[in-house]
Amino acid sequence: NDDLGRFERGRQFEGDYRWEARGGLYLKALSRVSKDGTEPDLRAFLSESTTLGPLDTDVAYGLSWLIVHFFITGEQQKHRMKFQNWLLTTADSEKGDSVLGAVGLPTEDLRTALVNHRKQLQSASN
Repeated sequence: NDDLGRFERGRQFEGDYRWEARGGLYLKALSRVSKDGTEPDLRAFLSESTTLGPLDTDVAYGLSWLIVHFFITGEQQKHRMKFQNWLLTTADSEKGDSVLGAVGLPTEDLRTALVNHRKQLQSASN
């Protein structure tokens, strides 16, 4: 069981070198765009739709990071094995299942789960 949690968020250091973990920066970017109660359009993001409009880099990477983090650690790792299996078997196949189909989550359920997961991560880092 790898202890990757220490690299996820917050201030990091090794010797004299100090930095902010990317996960923390992504959570701040996602919080910034979610302040007015709206979330980026997850369906458009997952389908690479042009209707999504431009996202700043930290928001785009942040959504990707949050989705993967949720599939690996969220809901007591409920989706981890299905997600890993999808990555290893069909993620590179043009006709493979979508990740949502592979883990058995409708888009709206994932959207709700991601909002909750983001809030849990933020409260844990405060």
